[in-house]
Amino acid sequence: MIIQFTQIYVFNEFINLQQLNFKNGEMDFAELIYRSGLTFVIKHKKDFISQYSQSNRYGSYSKLHSVKYIRSGDQLIKVQTCRSFMDFFDPYRKQIKKYLRANKINYRNASKNELFGLLKFCDELPEEK
Repeated sequence: MIIQFTQIYVFNEFINLQQLNFKNGEMDFAELIYRSGLTFVIKHKKDFISQYSQSNRYGSYSKLHSVKYIRSGDQLIKVQTCRSFMDFFDPYRKQIKKYLRANKINYRNASKNELFGLLKFCDELPEEK
């Protein structure tokens, strides 16, 4: 079963992770990519670098660091790499690989629209017995 990727438009929506009611009381904000049976978010972070110079009188910020997470029960599971994503959906590894290949998606560099399509596909997979 190969499902072709269709054009899906995803709008930037940021949520307070407290809304997801985690036991550890997550206090950050994250970009919501997909929310249905699954919840997938990306946390973005920049650090302040307190090195001052003629060109950086007020300091500077690091590059943007983005980390992908999927909600499992009341926890956020880090799924930064394709391998960790596949481990999360282990029983459906073959179907997900076929989907990624058919739609020419590189997980690490996937756009928000591609991630949305992938998660929609994963959400529609039958429940494991």
